[in-house]
Amino acid sequence: MKARNFNTYGVLLQGVYKNARLGYVFELPGKSSSLNFNTHEISLALSMDVLNNHNHSSTGF
Repeated sequence: MKARNFNTYGVLLQGVYKNARLGYVFELPGKSSSLNFNTHEISLALSMDVLNNHNHSSTGF
């Protein structure tokens, strides 16, 4: 599998509050990058107790 090789510089910021995680990514193209624009990404993740009544003792996790 080939890794992502865009020759860019970026920063990832994440904040956590109770059951929520908020993230922001900013990326700038480098000199030899084939991309000629800045990128921004915002993400929101929520931790939920879905199926928390199941017994996990019989699984390998």
